[in-house]
Amino acid sequence: MEIGISDKLRVNMSYTCSYVTCFALSVWHTAWAVAGNSQTTAVFEAKFGWTTDDTIMYNTIISSGGIFGLVIGSFLGGSLLKLGRRKAFLIGQAFALLGAAICMAGTVPYLSIGRLFVGVAGGISSVTYSKFIMENMPEKLADKFSLCLNVSICIGLIPCFLMGELLPDPSDYQGNKDDELWRVIFAFPALIAVIVSVLVLLVFKHEPISYCIMNDLEEEG
Repeated sequence: MEIGISDKLRVNMSYTCSYVTCFALSVWHTAWAVAGNSQTTAVFEAKFGWTTDDTIMYNTIISSGGIFGLVIGSFLGGSLLKLGRRKAFLIGQAFALLGAAICMAGTVPYLSIGRLFVGVAGGISSVTYSKFIMENMPEKLADKFSLCLNVSICIGLIPCFLMGELLPDPSDYQGNKDDELWRVIFAFPALIAVIVSVLVLLVFKHEPISYCIMNDLEEEG
């Protein structure tokens, strides 16, 4: 039975929305870098015995790692795009995996470096998202979906902060000292990286159309 025009449009739009969702989900790395994971403050205060001044200083250092990483990732992403949009994107996800793994060491230097790498992943993801959308869709459609970049960052902040509910009450000193669920919050970028990497490797396997045309490439399949 031949598929009607309306059915084809529905299938195409479903694919387009899935495509955009995949790359928009990767932008959650930016949300994690921006948020600072301040909900874990009470846990680290108890574990490390921070004073009030220590808390301000170390929280600033850890949070700044993510922001600094975003700056690096934004510049690095532009250079990586020359390797191909998909390769640049996957390199960004590798940074997220590495950053999450480093954070598991659970000390200030490792948390700072880990968040730096997650920030780099966020910067690269934001740059590659724009390329995937602008180079693979008609101009009018691309303009609409390009707004999803900022929307995705805002939406990503919601689960980031809600995951603070996994942690003990801030007044429960011993509970915070013994807590290990903070690792779930810092490891979450790795889960995002795995999901979007699998989708790009197995589902969205082609470079953007405009990129292929500009570089005289042929995509098989």
